Amino acid sequence: MLYSYTIAQNQKPFWNWMPLIFSSFYFLPLIMASDYFSSVQVALAIVAYIVFVGLYGFALRVKGSKLVACVIAMLVLCIAATAITPGSQALFGFIAFLCGFHFIGWQGKAALVIILLGATLSGVVFAPAQLGYYLLPAVVVSIGIFFFGVFERRERQHARAKARSEQQIEHIGAVAERERIARDLHDLLGHSLSSIALKSELAQKMLDAKESERASVEINEVSQLARDLLSEVRQAVAGMKQMGLGGVLETITKNLQSQNIQCHVGPVPRLPSTIESALCFICKEAATNVIRHSKATHFGVEFKETDSYWQASMFDNGKVANVSFGNGLKGIQTRCEQLGGELDINTEQGVRLTCTFLK
Repeated sequence: MLYSYTIAQNQKPFWNWMPLIFSSFYFLPLIMASDYFSSVQVALAIVAYIVFVGLYGFALRVKGSKLVACVIAMLVLCIAATAITPGSQALFGFIAFLCGFHFIGWQGKAALVIILLGATLSGVVFAPAQLGYYLLPAVVVSIGIFFFGVFERRERQHARAKARSEQQIEHIGAVAERERIARDLHDLLGHSLSSIALKSELAQKMLDAKESERASVEINEVSQLARDLLSEVRQAVAGMKQMGLGGVLETITKNLQSQNIQCHVGPVPRLPSTIESALCFICKEAATNVIRHSKATHFGVEFKETDSYWQASMFDNGKVANVSFGNGLKGIQTRCEQLGGELDINTEQGVRLTCTFLK
């Protein structure tokens, strides 16, 4: 089984070629024993090295059958170059790295064995007098660099898996945000639009019955509902532009103060994005209920965090005889339950809504 990606990293070209610095050991015998080599041998050794570097550069950018053919050509070239200079021992490690990176499982082990057999064969045939000097570095370096290639592949696999995971999380977050916006718009528009439709139909029937005064009243109410709905939509859009729960609470405070309702907001703790998103809606809905129904002069929001749960409380000093579960409270209860939370309603002193979410 072959790894389906190439070694070359276009964003890091230097690191693609930097390991070739260690191939300079190939020239060490030519330099240390220059009198031993003829000019033809030196020329052939240089040509062999240039071809090897070209094959190595090609192998960095290919995979599959092309990579296999390139590795075979490099191994044959190394064996042949040993007939010229024992410095070819320095090149087997590059082949081992390619095999460690690309070949997975038993194929990788088989490739390493073939490389070691090739190094042994070239040493026995072409450098028997220097077999220890030739073979030991070639074998040790090839084995070490092979596993370096394996580790490099696994690191890249892990990085790609992490990147895919992050992309999936971003996608899931985007889907959740779209669903949240859809719920917000449904909760915001659904009841008001239904009321507008019903009152419009009622006004039409009154006009048909020649009850113009009553029809005029219904039409005025439709007009007021439309204006209120437009204001709420604008506030909702402004809330979406705010940065999180803190921005939403700031907007709520301004709106309540414009209605002569004092507002107190406690410190906002760090919350999971899903809970923060839900509380944005819950706090806006609670503030809307205060303005519409409670006749309160004070509204507050407090947060509590323990080792086992997060808690948000919204309270006012309004006078409410009983609490009915209309669209607003149903929406709040639904948001809590969707996140495994609980909603508690207390009307002993005004109205207190407490949402508790387990950690």
